[in-house]
Amino acid sequence: MAGHKGRKHVGVLFSVAVCLAALVMAGTVSEAAWPDKDKVLTLLVASGAGGGSDMAGRMIAQVLEKELGMKVVVVNKGGGGSQIGVTEYLAKAGTDGYMLLAANTPVTISPYMDPSRKATYNLGRDLVLAGAYGWSPCAVAVKKGGKYKTLKDLVEAAKANPGKIKGTASGPLVQNDLAMVLLNKVAGIQIARMYFDQQGEQRAALLGGHVDAEFNNDFELIGGQKSGEIETLAVWDKVPAPALPGVPTGESLGYPVYMAAAYGLGYKTGTPQEIVDKVEAAMVKGVQKPENAELFKKIGLNAKVMSGKEYHEYWLGIEKVVGEVIQGMKK
Repeated sequence: MAGHKGRKHVGVLFSVAVCLAALVMAGTVSEAAWPDKDKVLTLLVASGAGGGSDMAGRMIAQVLEKELGMKVVVVNKGGGGSQIGVTEYLAKAGTDGYMLLAANTPVTISPYMDPSRKATYNLGRDLVLAGAYGWSPCAVAVKKGGKYKTLKDLVEAAKANPGKIKGTASGPLVQNDLAMVLLNKVAGIQIARMYFDQQGEQRAALLGGHVDAEFNNDFELIGGQKSGEIETLAVWDKVPAPALPGVPTGESLGYPVYMAAAYGLGYKTGTPQEIVDKVEAAMVKGVQKPENAELFKKIGLNAKVMSGKEYHEYWLGIEKVVGEVIQGMKK
């Protein structure tokens, strides 16, 4: 009987081992076979259609579609400065790699860094980054032919009229709002921050004389700059923006402010690293192709690649900036 029990025990252990091995093999095969080209890859953009994040997201969707050989569909879910879209992504996405988040630094960061927003997610716990592909420095523009000819003119007016000079951004603590906050700090001024959901509303307010300056991404200003409606006074980067030739950096004018949107891709934590790596490799390969670089150039978006690790490190640095701004606002 003892021998029989021993053989039975060994048999059970063997069966368990076989099952575990089968599960491991199934997972390995599944990951190795990804993507299933009969399936659709959904890219959730946590903003409305037509803005910078949407334009960047649709651009990378085309790139991924070609490189992965599968259909990529963009779904927009705007609201709450990306909070609604990111929350929905994390609620709906599985970890099979077929639903991807279009991340925007700092827009994706600000909701969970601000306690008053009560976001239910953060980077370390809920998201793993697959890298970044686009770079869009912030800039400041005024109405062409208006009273502000230079950045100094705008700053001096703000010094003389604390809180009365108005600047626009697309929402609280998005990159353009942060650029305004940082300029206020560096220049010792108080430009009043006004928010509009759509870029078109920002432009209408500027041209209608309701605000004094539009803070926006460089490629959002190209059309108005070319048409002669606006004059871009400065770019908030260490180097001039190719999309806005001839526009000086804030640093070169004595106002060392640096803020940009870094567009990337993220997955829900738990997604196999092999899948994340495949998407990162497809993104890097595609963005570096000359024909795709030309597409980026047409909309004024800088093709700037960061690996998942590099993007993660950059993300943490922007978290620090956002945290410092939030703390400063409490004082």
